[in-house]
Amino acid sequence: MIERSKQTCEDAVHALNDYAWLHLKLEGNCDNTENQPTFLSLKRTVAIAKYLVNRGISPSRLQIEYFGADEPTVPNDSENNRALNRRVVVYPIWERK
Repeated sequence: MIERSKQTCEDAVHALNDYAWLHLKLEGNCDNTENQPTFLSLKRTVAIAKYLVNRGISPSRLQIEYFGADEPTVPNDSENNRALNRRVVVYPIWERK
């Protein structure tokens, strides 16, 4: 896991610990040059979820989705753009009642 991602995960852990009603949706993606893109995007997403669970977050507070190379952020026409498309996006889900 790259350091920037680790810090984002730690920020998520702190937010989830501070707000018991907060849940997260994790969306995995990859670029169009990777082998088995659907499996790889699932693997990326599960790795983030496992990290959060290992830090004490209940799996019931996490929703996982993965898209392979189907939802690029930018065109896959350069190495820099392909790197941007290899990602897990974290969205808050407000479950406050």
